[in-house]
Amino acid sequence: MTLTEKIRLVNGASSLSKGAKLLTIEIIIASNFRGYCWHSVAAMGAMIAASESQIHRYLRELVEQEWITIK
Repeated sequence: MTLTEKIRLVNGASSLSKGAKLLTIEIIIASNFRGYCWHSVAAMGAMIAASESQIHRYLRELVEQEWITIK
């Protein structure tokens, strides 16, 4: 799946909040197609201009809806 296709898939997800969509797109880009992203919560917050608590909420939303897994 190309980057464009992944972004379109995320944007079309009506069940995700706008912040969770934006974070997902940043994670996809940061993972550089490796399938994982090692950025800290603070770094992800800086990427999308969100607080650490907002990032935690978005991550929880993404995990609950099975868009990502956290190890």
